[in-house]
Amino acid sequence: MKTFQEFIVEARKYTRTRSKEDAAKILADRFPDPEQRSAYRLKNRQTVETPYWGPELKTNQKNQQKRRAENLKPITYQEILSAVKRDLSIPNSEVRSVAKKAHNTERSRKATQTREAKKQTEKTGKEYNVDHIVPQPNRRPEALRSRFQAIHPGDASTNREVSGAVENREKNSKNTRTTLTRASAIKTVVRGSNK
Repeated sequence: MKTFQEFIVEARKYTRTRSKEDAAKILADRFPDPEQRSAYRLKNRQTVETPYWGPELKTNQKNQQKRRAENLKPITYQEILSAVKRDLSIPNSEVRSVAKKAHNTERSRKATQTREAKKQTEKTGKEYNVDHIVPQPNRRPEALRSRFQAIHPGDASTNREVSGAVENREKNSKNTRTTLTRASAIKTVVRGSNK
């Protein structure tokens, strides 16, 4: 008979895995009709190193994308324009061009981060993601969520970094490093494009 200590050590070493092929068989067994099966997709719920594939409704992915778009709002052109208008060092004749340049810079930084994550994944064979430093505020009551989002940096390039998928999942929704605000993210974008 195992001691409690041996049981705990064994439990910590256990990792469940399921291949993509096994998950496809499970999905085919559960839904023999191809039309019903088309409503599902296969999703890896763990990491590339220890995969655990399973079926998920395609609508769940769309709902998740919708929630993230609501919780992690990108910096808009209007917010940048407002910040540029408040900056007295920029002449009135250049306000719109500086704001447009800052907005394009922000979008290109985000695209570069996404490309970098894909490149790192291909280069190392380990999965890399674009991680949000200050995570999404979806676990807050509705009354507090809108107030919190007013100061939350959202999906700004300064709030994003390329990190390993394992570290990203371990971090979960914890803010471990910084207190970045939306105003400071917008100022960073404006300063970076104004040089």
